[in-house]
Formats: sequence, structure tokens, C-alpha cells
Amino acid sequence: MEKGDWGHNSKYTEEQTRVPMVLWIPGTGASETDRMTSHLDIAPTILPLLGVKNPAEDYSLGYDLLGTKQREFSIIADWSSICYVGPQYKARFPLKAEGLARNSITLKDDGPVEDSGAFFASHQEIMLNLMQDLSKFRRK
Repeated sequence: MEKGDWGHNSKYTEEQTRVPMVLWIPGTGASETDRMTSHLDIAPTILPLLGVKNPAEDYSLGYDLLGTKQREFSIIADWSSICYVGPQYKARFPLKAEGLARNSITLKDDGPVEDSGAFFASHQEIMLNLMQDLSKFRRK
């Protein structure tokens, strides 16, 4: 019953998306981060430590967790929807047209948004780019 919904891939709640991770790297001290991260960041963090010399951009969309580059937002998905997660908002969109009534815009902490139009106005370019990227995977 995460935020009133049964199941565990329903609305990308904080309980579902803020997964703790412990990474032990010999020779480094303890540290903690509160910046937005992704599972995509694991390979660019570990592979250079294993001797990979080429840039992370060659094999990943992630960032080195030990570096300074930070992501502005993240895109997460399940089998039927995709979700934008940014510093202020979380926006969930179904992948099929019949699910459009299930769009939802919340605050990042899952709180209600009074004016979802403010999200779309301030994130128009990001949403258009996301739709263009998704269209590459559409069946013809």
C-alpha cells in the first residue's frame, strides 16, 4: 500500500524509486551522496576502476558516481509507462494511447501538484525530446 496503491510498479513512488546502494571501493573513504543517481551510473563508476580507458559515453548513458557531473533528471520505465523524475516534479505517462487518462504529475516527493500546466510549460523541450527519442523504438 505505497501511497494508497496496491502493487509495486504503479506510480513510481519514492518508496519504489529511491533505492539505497552501498558501493565498496578499496582504498577510498566513506562518502554519501544525496544527488540524483541511476542504475546507469554503476558501469561508468566501476569500469574505469577495472582498467577501462575509453570514455563512459562510449558504453553508457550514466555518470561516474565518484565524479562531479550530475544529472538534471532521470527517465524510468516499466512495461506500460515511462516517468520523468526531476528536482521538482515527477511525471508519469502511459506508453499506449488508451492509457492517456492515467497521466499523472506530482511533486518529486509524490505530493499533489495544483497546476500541471506549470510542469508542461517549464518542461516542454525536455518532453518533446523524450517523445522524439521514444519514437525511435516504435514498431513500423
